[in-house]
Amino acid sequence: ESRSGDPNPRGLNTIGMGWEEASSPPCSSPRPPAPRASTYPGVILRTRHLFDEMHKKAVDTGMDPFRVLSDDVLEHILSLMPGDEALQTCVLSTQWRDLWRRKTNLRFIFENWSSFSRERFNKLAKLIIHLRGDASLTNCQINPYSDEDYINFTEAKPLVEYALKCRVEKLSICASDILYEPLLVDDSPLISRHLRTIEFRFLDLVDSSVDFSGCPVLEELTIERCYVDAEKICSNSLKHLRLVGNCTFSEDIHIPIAAPRLISLELGSFQCLSPFLEEMPLLEKASILLGNGCYNVCHSDRKCGGCSHKKCLLLNGLSNAVDLKLIAAPELPIFKRDLEWCPEFDKLKTLKLNDWFTATDLVCILQHSPNLEKLTLKIDFPENFVGGEGSRQSFVCPPHLVVNIKCRKVDNGVCKILDVLRTCGILLEQISIKCRDRT
Repeated sequence: ESRSGDPNPRGLNTIGMGWEEASSPPCSSPRPPAPRASTYPGVILRTRHLFDEMHKKAVDTGMDPFRVLSDDVLEHILSLMPGDEALQTCVLSTQWRDLWRRKTNLRFIFENWSSFSRERFNKLAKLIIHLRGDASLTNCQINPYSDEDYINFTEAKPLVEYALKCRVEKLSICASDILYEPLLVDDSPLISRHLRTIEFRFLDLVDSSVDFSGCPVLEELTIERCYVDAEKICSNSLKHLRLVGNCTFSEDIHIPIAAPRLISLELGSFQCLSPFLEEMPLLEKASILLGNGCYNVCHSDRKCGGCSHKKCLLLNGLSNAVDLKLIAAPELPIFKRDLEWCPEFDKLKTLKLNDWFTATDLVCILQHSPNLEKLTLKIDFPENFVGGEGSRQSFVCPPHLVVNIKCRKVDNGVCKILDVLRTCGILLEQISIKCRDRT
C-alpha cells in the first residue's frame, strides 16, 4: 500500500510508464458525493466534470483514457498550454503525434513559452518542424523576439521559409516593440501561390521585401508600425491594404503603392514622406489620416512619381472611391496641394472631412463630386476656415445631398461654412449641426 493509502497507485502513473505497461486496473475509488445543484431558481448546474467518464472507460477497456476524447477536444487542450509544454504531449501516444502533424495553426511566439531560453526556443521550433513535416498550414504566427533581450534575437527567416513550404494561407510576423535590422536578411520578396493574408508588425521592410508580385492570390495585407523604404509596394491581386500604427516611410522618395485590384485602403498616421497612390479603379472605401509627422516635399532628385511630376500624391488614386475619409492636421498642405489637380470623384457617395480645408477647397471638392449623398464635416478649429475665399463660380449640388456638421459651437467659422454651402445650392433643410458645447 502506498503512503497515500491507495492500494494500487500504478494506474495514476500510467502516463509516465506508457499505456501498455499498466497490467492491472486501479482499484475503484470511493463513491463520490452527489453532484451539487445551483441555488438559483430554475437552474441546475451539475458539478460533474467533462473528464469524469473518461477514467471509468479507461478502466473498463485498459486503453489510453485520452483516446475517448475527440481530436477537437485534444486540440483545445493543446491550445491552452505553453508551446514547449504542449510539445511534450507528442511522447504520450501516436494519437498526440498525429495531432501535431495535422495541426494547421502554429504560433512561434517566444514569450508564449514557459522557458525563456533562446537556445531552447530554437530547439523546440526545429522539433515542431521535424514532427509536422511539410503538412499544410492555414495560419502561422511568428514572433521569436524577446523585449528584454532583443539583441540576441532568434533568427526568424527559417521559420518564414518553413511556413511558406507548408503552403501557409495566413502569415503574421512581428518583432515585438522594437526596430532592428531587416527581418528578411537578403531582402528577398515573399513567393507563394497560397498566401492570402500577410501581417507585418514592428519590422524593417526594405527594397523588394514589399514586392508581392510573387503572391498571386494575396488579398489582405497589414503593415503596422513598420519602417518602409522600398522602390514600390506592389501587388496585382491585393484587395485590402492597411498601413497603420504610425509607420515610417522613406525620407527620399514618395513610395508608390501599385495595387490595381484594391477594394479598401486604410492609411493611418505615419512619419516622413507620404506615399504616392497609383490608380485603383476598383476602390470602394478608403480612410486617410495625415498626422504632423508626414510631409510632401522630397529631399532628393530621384523621380518618385509625386512632386517631381506635379501630380496628385493621394487624391488621384482615391478618385474611384465610394466611401472616403480624409483627415489631416490643419497645417498640412498635402490634400490642398492635390486639389490643384483635383480629379473627378464620380462614384463618391459618402465623404468625411475634418477642418484642414478652406472655403475654396470645400467648393472644389463639391464641384468634383457630382453624386455625393452624404457629407460629414468635423470642425474643431473653425478659425482656419475663416480666412479662406470661396469660389466665384456658382454651381448647384445634388438635391439629395445631406450635410452633417460636428463642431464645438456655432461661431463665425461655422457660419461661413454655412454660407459657402448655401452658395452651392444646399438648403438649410439639408444640413444638420451637432454641437459638443451646449452653453
